[in-house]
Amino acid sequence: MALFRWREGMRVGVSRIDADHQHLIVLLNRLHYLSLAGADVVATGTVIDSLVACAEAHLQAERAMMANSGALDLDRHRRAHQAFFERLVHYRTRHRERPERFDVGAFYDFIADWLLMHVMRDHTKLRAHFTA
Repeated sequence: MALFRWREGMRVGVSRIDADHQHLIVLLNRLHYLSLAGADVVATGTVIDSLVACAEAHLQAERAMMANSGALDLDRHRRAHQAFFERLVHYRTRHRERPERFDVGAFYDFIADWLLMHVMRDHTKLRAHFTA
């Protein structure tokens, strides 16, 4: 688990989306630091809850922007968002039910991998559409 860094190449050009992505990275890195420090269950759970809330708000805003702009593949994007969010909530539930067995590294990697692919693959395709 390494720190996740914002890169200018990740910029979509829509301030709300870019700010959300940057905030998700801040939360991911906070989770990383808590893990290194051996933080308690409550602190880790608070960051996990924040990640889930931030991701949910981001996904809703992004879908609304896509719908309003007539973006292609909205249904596919919506299904991908739903699958990601369900898995995210599943991780949160596992943490709440058995925090002593929760794998913070796997959770971190899941979100970091998704965020990187979400931004670099999906948003690269949408960048021109959002900023037109």
